[in-house]
Amino acid sequence: MAVALDAQDGIPPVKLDDFNKIHAWWDYHKDGSAALDDRAMVNGRGYLLLRLSNPNAEQECNVAISEFQNIYGKAIKRLLVETRVKLLTPMKPGSRGWGFWKSAKGAALQSLCWFMEQMDAGDARLSWKMMGVVAKKQRQTHPWKPEINVWHVYRIERDLVSNTTRFWIDDSLLLQTAQLAPADRLSFHLWIDNQVYSKKGLVRAAWSGESALLVDYVKIVTQRKIKSTPDVKHPALLLYKAWNDVLVGSGEYVIGDFSFQTTGPTVYVLLTARLESYDGFDEDDALMLYLDDDTAPVKKWSGKDLKGATRTFFFELEAEPGSHRLRLSGKNTPTLYDLLLVDGGKARILFNKALQPLSPDSMEIIIRKEPDAALLGYAAATLDESPEFNHILPVGRLEESDQDLQIRMLDQQSNLLKAFFFCGNESLGECRTKLWTIRGDASEVLVKLRQQGNPELHRLIFFQSY
Repeated sequence: MAVALDAQDGIPPVKLDDFNKIHAWWDYHKDGSAALDDRAMVNGRGYLLLRLSNPNAEQECNVAISEFQNIYGKAIKRLLVETRVKLLTPMKPGSRGWGFWKSAKGAALQSLCWFMEQMDAGDARLSWKMMGVVAKKQRQTHPWKPEINVWHVYRIERDLVSNTTRFWIDDSLLLQTAQLAPADRLSFHLWIDNQVYSKKGLVRAAWSGESALLVDYVKIVTQRKIKSTPDVKHPALLLYKAWNDVLVGSGEYVIGDFSFQTTGPTVYVLLTARLESYDGFDEDDALMLYLDDDTAPVKKWSGKDLKGATRTFFFELEAEPGSHRLRLSGKNTPTLYDLLLVDGGKARILFNKALQPLSPDSMEIIIRKEPDAALLGYAAATLDESPEFNHILPVGRLEESDQDLQIRMLDQQSNLLKAFFFCGNESLGECRTKLWTIRGDASEVLVKLRQQGNPELHRLIFFQSY
């Protein structure tokens, strides 16, 4: 099942951490006073909580996440990071922030683009809050006014095509540099420390108390080409499909308002999403589905119930033949993968199961259909990367230790009809979905599933379509 991939090819178009699990591609830092502090980092509950407490002046004290190496080079022409952050405490002596940086020990010149605030208790001139770019000897900055206990979405884009760096807060463009973008190899960092950067060099501060911030998610977009999904003819209507798409809004907001036709009396709906609860730091994620002009949702899901789990919800809606509307709304920051409708008047369910995880390592399913009918299939799976994954090691060397899933479909003469391969080192712990059709006169289709590790198969469903 091994697939040989170059290291850079292992970076998906959108790389997301929603902080529901530990990821191999982060280096989790706890140094100095934070090293033995169990409260310094909380991860895996749908958020990342960083707290630096009572640092001393004799050593660097920090709590942070960073990518291991400088991995985003000139080949990535448009590099974007988006993160949703809430600052929980006022600034303490030292620095904190997030963005891209080229790490080089002892180097006098830096390459970076980030949001950062710094405080020096003894020198107001060294206390500042800025977003900005440094590229060798050039720099451009803009003031930043952080708010305590308020969520904001921060975005930074390095655009090497136009040689421009852009900074947004909540979709407001606050800085667009004039012909300045760091072209060095960068990686993402998010930190709190006790270090003050001054003309006299690095000064480490000691203080009592706590500096803390909360992160909802980090999304890094490399703008590599995303493979298009071929259109599937009726009765399947793929209303929505995204790659690691975290939705953001205030109150209840509309994600999509879709029109569709049905021959009635039933419409099958598949919705794959992740919803989180935030232990009181924020309201729970939610999704609501409305049919036609109904003011009450026909379906509603909450992060209070899912607690960060990814699920494919399957259900039936009663819908008379003709035209209908389906409206999908959200609250807070749900992660939505796709929304699929199947006309119940033109399809019949043959197989429908959630297998989490698969057991045993391989299994076979026989699907029987009418010879002149098409077979419509859908699969949604989440697979983790190798524990040693870091974007620098060639991925092919790590393919024996990630989670993989192979789905092969054969006819009665053992001819291959379709095959799909889900790779953990490509999806990096996020859900991937597949939608396909098989046409032909085979009355039986043998479905072979083979796994490596323990991938989650959220849903495997087959319809006979007419």
